[in-house]
Amino acid sequence: MKTFYDLLNIPQEAIFQEIKQAYFDTLRIVHPDKGAADFEAFGQIQKAYETLRDSEKRKKYDLWLKEQKLREDESFGIIDIFEWDNCKEKSCEDLDFLPGCRCCGDFYLIEKEDLDKIIDFAVFDCSSCSVKLKVIKSG
Repeated sequence: MKTFYDLLNIPQEAIFQEIKQAYFDTLRIVHPDKGAADFEAFGQIQKAYETLRDSEKRKKYDLWLKEQKLREDESFGIIDIFEWDNCKEKSCEDLDFLPGCRCCGDFYLIEKEDLDKIIDFAVFDCSSCSVKLKVIKSG
């Protein structure tokens, strides 16, 4: 799973100056004015910097990453896969586009803010059983 740290090519222990320098170095490559015109990458870099430069947001994000690493362990529970086309679902005000659990029919423990943290994929637990949903971001 890619992280905001991966996007900026910095270690998780990076200090603010390293984060800031990596952000500007990365912007020089992906900024739309530089000819690359990769608006999705530009948006992800912006989101990464906004999260990592704020100590409270960074703490929450780091906790989310720890949860993801634990959930990713496929030896614990069955994993369903859902491809999320971010472009189509952006207008959704709620999470109705996400499937229910195929085992018990209940919902997965996903918050809207969690979807903003996904770069390539993330794994979420069912609220009632051991099934997990792997949300793969496409588009």
